[in-house]
Amino acid sequence: IKFTGGEPMIHPNFAKFIERIVKLETAKNIKLEIFTNCSYFPSAKITKHLSEFKQVNLCLSIDGIGIVNDYARYPSVWSKVNESAKRWVDLEKEYNNFIVQIAPTITMYNVMYMDLLIDWWYDVKNCQDEDYSIIFNFADQPAYLNKFLFPGTDGLINKYINYTTNEKMPADLKQNMSRFITRLKSPEKVNSTLQEFYDYSKALDKIRRQNFEEDLPELFEIIKPHINLAT
Repeated sequence: IKFTGGEPMIHPNFAKFIERIVKLETAKNIKLEIFTNCSYFPSAKITKHLSEFKQVNLCLSIDGIGIVNDYARYPSVWSKVNESAKRWVDLEKEYNNFIVQIAPTITMYNVMYMDLLIDWWYDVKNCQDEDYSIIFNFADQPAYLNKFLFPGTDGLINKYINYTTNEKMPADLKQNMSRFITRLKSPEKVNSTLQEFYDYSKALDKIRRQNFEEDLPELFEIIKPHINLAT
């Protein structure tokens, strides 16, 4: 059974549904896949019910750490996300049926910050060599958020190639990063522009009271020569 979000566990029927399956004594035959944005952590009663299922795959939809999370995932708050992620990892250690992974979606907002997210996750998870705990997703739409709008992709590719030379990097992560780099090396035609990306971000800033230039200054400096700030 697959649950997707946002945050599916915040729905009042989620707890009722899980409890019903447990009471029917069929949970031991059922695998769950739950996508959570870590904006909420369920009660001990719910997590205890989850421990009775055959397997629970927790996919944490976390796209970046710190301000990258707060900007790209507004109104998400990093301190809450960080706390929830660590609590899920603790449950994975407590219950054998839990598998906890992160599933970042790659967009213009986070494509240059993936190394920071990975370093954080492998520190939290204390991953071993055969631990398959990161799933990269690539957002193609809306086109103005497509990572292939990023200027100077060669520099980004070289950055991640150098990143994977770390001898301590788990083998599965090197394999995932190799696929990620291959994807960056095979750009697709994007029906949008950096100007549209910037204008979209500034429109959101007015609604959310954020500031693209201040929140993601490294990204802004890279796209700055390619946009008209006066629009």
